[in-house]
Amino acid sequence: MEARTLELVFPEHTNPLGAAFGGFVLGLMDKVGSYAAARRAKRPVVTVAVGSVEFKVPIRTGDLLAVVARVVRVGRTSLTVEVEVYKERFGEGNGRVLATQGVLTYVAVNEKGEPVPVEAHAGTDWRRLPLLPRPGADPQGPGPWGHPPGGALARGLRPGPEGASGGASRPRGGPD
Repeated sequence: MEARTLELVFPEHTNPLGAAFGGFVLGLMDKVGSYAAARRAKRPVVTVAVGSVEFKVPIRTGDLLAVVARVVRVGRTSLTVEVEVYKERFGEGNGRVLATQGVLTYVAVNEKGEPVPVEAHAGTDWRRLPLLPRPGADPQGPGPWGHPPGGALARGLRPGPEGASGGASRPRGGPD
């Protein structure tokens, strides 16, 4: 399951040097990541962990950001989502550049905020689903964004230890 959005970086999103605040970028990643997780879970989700996040290149005022989130693992109540943020600067001709990537974990919850099981897809063991290349990507060559297919998980980056919340709110019971 995937979710995408576009966001333009305005001066209020940046420090005095014109670089985007990390919290602004993390907020976008969490929002779009939760959309992907909620679509897959078919119910509300809450953030329980922010794993590895890598800020690769600066994001500046005027950059157009494409935020792409993909569910890469489904547990009993939790969903792991890989999120990538690409930046594009109009008029520079560099195309889209991977600026930030990270792994976030969400838990499906009921109306009381209690963890609930995520429905499994028939005939698929989603707990061991490998990261797949982006749709239309050549598995042997660059992906449609100009970099190799796969993302943080394909390169061996994993979320932090179970139970690490990174300051995120945590429902009773936590991830499975």
